[in-house]
Amino acid sequence: MAESIPKDKKKLNMISRGRTDITLMFVIIFLMVFGTVMVYSSSYYFSLETFGTNSYFFVRQSAWVIIGTVLMYVVSRINHKIWLNLAGIIYLVVNLLLVAVLIVGDEINGSRRWLDLGVIGFQPSEIAKIGIIIVVAAMITAFGKHFGDFKVLMICAFVAIIPVGLVGLENLSTALIMLAIIGGMFIVSYPKVGRMLAVAIPIAGAGIYVLITAFSYRFDRIRIWLDGPFSDPLGMAIRPFSPCMRLVLAVCLVLVWAKVYRRLNLYRRLIMTSSSQSFVKS
Repeated sequence: MAESIPKDKKKLNMISRGRTDITLMFVIIFLMVFGTVMVYSSSYYFSLETFGTNSYFFVRQSAWVIIGTVLMYVVSRINHKIWLNLAGIIYLVVNLLLVAVLIVGDEINGSRRWLDLGVIGFQPSEIAKIGIIIVVAAMITAFGKHFGDFKVLMICAFVAIIPVGLVGLENLSTALIMLAIIGGMFIVSYPKVGRMLAVAIPIAGAGIYVLITAFSYRFDRIRIWLDGPFSDPLGMAIRPFSPCMRLVLAVCLVLVWAKVYRRLNLYRRLIMTSSSQSFVKS
């Protein structure tokens, strides 16, 4: 008589007890602190003139940083398999929110990016950035070794690009971030990177060109970003901390990618070692 599997073994543990990535945690905390300081620096005069205190926005930002940090820890303790099982629902909800904001979202400076629920307002594009990571990871995991098939890659890319296009209609910068996230995940997972890039770069370039030309103000922002913060000091380029922000972001990206590179090299060595051991045994 076959032994029955205990019911407890079939249940998916909700709590994950993995170790904390110290490098990633340092980058996150540094960005949160630096961002909060920049909020205070850029808003203290307006806050003083409008609300009678120079720390109104600083206090609000600090409160959301604390709430976000607590939520980040709680979410990081949830078993990642639960998120993978919810990927389909997350994908559907994200697309519905992105369509909803295009129809009934609050229009600010000519763009619809915010959904107002009365008690709280939020940008669906921010939820989409997190959702697309879960969805792409779920597709790569589900297809497994078949993800190396170019047709499977194209199907995954088509599924992932739909929310990116919806975001890009009103928020090009966030769409580019999402595109970079998807591209990075595909590059790490797809074995024939050169072939993928040969197809992806022209398509992505054409899509970005269309989104830029659809709105004239995007050309002005790109020009100012290339020329520097003092190219239009009385207009759109009032960004005295722009060079500092670029430097900080560059340092943080280098730290993150250095960590990723070390992990990838470790995984490659483990795979090569296991393969060689299997060959010797055979």
